[in-house]
Amino acid sequence: MKRFFWVLIFPLAVLVGLYFAGTYAYSNRLYAPISNMISDETKDKLRNTVLIFQTKAALEQDVAALERQLEQTEEVQELLEVALRNNPNLPEYLPFSFVSEQMLETARDRFALTSFETPFIPQSHFGRRAYLETDGADLFVITAMGTVGRMPVNEMAGAGFDMPVVATNLPQLIPNPEFYEVNQFSIKDALITDGQLLLSYSKSLRPGCYTLAIAAADISDQDLVFKDIFVPQECVKEDNDYGIFQPNQTGGRMLPRGPGRLLFSTGEWGVHPLAQDPDSLFGKVVEINLSTGAFEVISMGHRNPQGLYDDPASSLLVAAEHGPSGGDEVNINRSPGGKPENYGWPIASYGEHYNIDPEVDRQAPLHKSHAEHGFIEPAISYEISVSPSAVLRMPPDPRDPDRYALMMGTMGFDYGEGDESLHIFDLDAEFNVTAQERIILDDRVRDMIALPQPGQYALYLEGDVYEFGTIALMTVNP
Repeated sequence: MKRFFWVLIFPLAVLVGLYFAGTYAYSNRLYAPISNMISDETKDKLRNTVLIFQTKAALEQDVAALERQLEQTEEVQELLEVALRNNPNLPEYLPFSFVSEQMLETARDRFALTSFETPFIPQSHFGRRAYLETDGADLFVITAMGTVGRMPVNEMAGAGFDMPVVATNLPQLIPNPEFYEVNQFSIKDALITDGQLLLSYSKSLRPGCYTLAIAAADISDQDLVFKDIFVPQECVKEDNDYGIFQPNQTGGRMLPRGPGRLLFSTGEWGVHPLAQDPDSLFGKVVEINLSTGAFEVISMGHRNPQGLYDDPASSLLVAAEHGPSGGDEVNINRSPGGKPENYGWPIASYGEHYNIDPEVDRQAPLHKSHAEHGFIEPAISYEISVSPSAVLRMPPDPRDPDRYALMMGTMGFDYGEGDESLHIFDLDAEFNVTAQERIILDDRVRDMIALPQPGQYALYLEGDVYEFGTIALMTVNP
């Protein structure tokens, strides 16, 4: 009887021991040297037999994660359906609820953030996209699909607030139905200058051909009546000879450059050679004369610049742009207004193509040196994409009056790679980068603006498709 007992127990004990030993080795990557010697076919057989429990556990984790995402999506959908039942057109208010107060620190700086979120900003291509602007007293929130909210900055406090929605004529000005879908056609930036709210947006110039236009409305009016003030006649065909069309790769950042003049960044819509065409608007940073519609190229060789910072007194212009897969850049122009500087795209880049089409490689070789091919090297190049957005100057530092530092928001989805953060970089007297730090926000920074009070900023954090849109009021070194 005893012998029979051990005959039954011994094989079971061996199997249990092998299972736990295999699990320990798998968790601690002790299998790696052996794994490299085993064929993929054999690995698949092991996963489906000996390691079936490990495979089952991994699948169960994936299912649980998808179920959580589905629950979040259903909650958001329910809220939006309630909103639509109560307001068949646009809501009269964007309700924001208090989320949190937090203090974040780098080795040198502190950032106090108070956050408010709303589910009533619709989803766009990557998340609940919107842009911010201020006239000094009011904060404006402009969604990717053209809803405009407005309220005094000093009333954004407490447990939450309702931001009134302003009536506009944008549905009449922008009749393209794709603009109002979950799509990459959208508002690209907002700017208040000379008493007007300016919006850059994707415009259908003719069927199947798109450009980047600018519309303006007087903010003194109760309703915002927009008119196009810059509509270039160059457009990119959806069905073009190059074979690529990316309406989310368009730039669109605006900065004032004096009365009637504007700095404007443009992407190349995926048609890479446009960035090196001196006669094309696209893939450039340009200065526009709004009274004539003429523009002057300030720099070229850009892929998708979504961050601009301009300091005319110091002859400094900074453009932060998305690379392909990797190769995001911060480019510093020390002589804007002189001969246009060329930053190399698509001839030079430290990133790689998302595809390997031979024709793309021929026209866009992505050489791993800019200088060797006659282009300006980036001040900062990121090996992994961080998805740069807005760039602003840090407030004066009483501890170091000569300090010149900038901060840049990033989007993306993985803060471990530098995404969803604020990057701070210090510049010396020649505007060389001397130090870099960052704070993790764990949220995509779509836009940020300086508020009237020194050291105070507003950030728009768009989350991803499963999260709400958030306004964060930030004080630097309180």
